[in-house]
Amino acid sequence: MTNFLIVDDNEIWTVPTVRRLRRRGESVDYVTTARDALQKLSESSYDVAIVDASTDVVVRGRSTLADVLKEDFPSVRRIGISAIANTCLDPVAREKYDAVIGKSNDLDLIYQAADRSPTIPYKTP
Repeated sequence: MTNFLIVDDNEIWTVPTVRRLRRRGESVDYVTTARDALQKLSESSYDVAIVDASTDVVVRGRSTLADVLKEDFPSVRRIGISAIANTCLDPVAREKYDAVIGKSNDLDLIYQAADRSPTIPYKTP
C-alpha cells in the first residue's frame, strides 16, 4: 500500500482519482490548498505527494509547497500534475518534481510516476 497525498483544487479530477486509488487499496488524503498540505504532512507520513501546478504556491518565505517537500520531506516522491501541457513541459517546473505528468484518468501513469521511474513525458489526457 502506498500513502498518497493529493493537493488539487479541482474536484472534478481529484474526487474520482481518490476513489479509484482507494478501491485499489491505497491510502489517500486529499486537500485543496498548499497550507492544508503542510498541515497534513506534519500529522501523517506519505510516500507520494501529487501536487497540481495551480496549488503549488509560496507557503514559507519564498518556498513553494514543492520546494518545502524537497527540502523537509526528501523521502516523499513529488509528482507535479497539470491539465496544461506547457506547465508539464516547463523546465523550471520539472526541476521541482521527481516526475511531471498531465492530468489523466490513467492510474498506470500515476503508478509509474510513484514508482520512482524517470520523468515521464507529458501525456495528453
